[in-house]
Amino acid sequence: MDTVIELRSILLKLASIAAQGSAHDNGTVDQIYTEDGKYIGGWSLKFRCEEIDRVIKNHQAPLREKRPTYSVEELAAVPIDELYSLGFKRWSNASQLLLIPLWAWHYVKNGEPLTSIGNERVLKNPEIDLDTRSGAVAYGFHHPQLVIEPNL
Repeated sequence: MDTVIELRSILLKLASIAAQGSAHDNGTVDQIYTEDGKYIGGWSLKFRCEEIDRVIKNHQAPLREKRPTYSVEELAAVPIDELYSLGFKRWSNASQLLLIPLWAWHYVKNGEPLTSIGNERVLKNPEIDLDTRSGAVAYGFHHPQLVIEPNL
């Protein structure tokens, strides 16, 4: 899955930019330190947003030109830890439903069977509402590695 490696690289760049400091409503910026106390700076929210936009713009065209799409079967074959690291989210401990992160939505083939958080079965299509929960759309697929935990 070369695309997973490429997407992970882009996500790491974006995360690195986002982690460069936390801006507050009053305009101040948190100072960022390593675990051993070394100061590594802090970027303003405006600068971080500009950097994120730049990274996305630099990668949009190449990704769109060669963007592969994956079936639910192919995604379900990826180890769950790998999917978690890419932003896929489990809907609940009482379900095997794994929600698709918004950024990965266009990498899932149209026509693939998906399940909504309301347990409605649909085929992926451009008309589906992309409302998100913690960065994931309200649709996903059942992953075989997810174990349903009993109610206590």
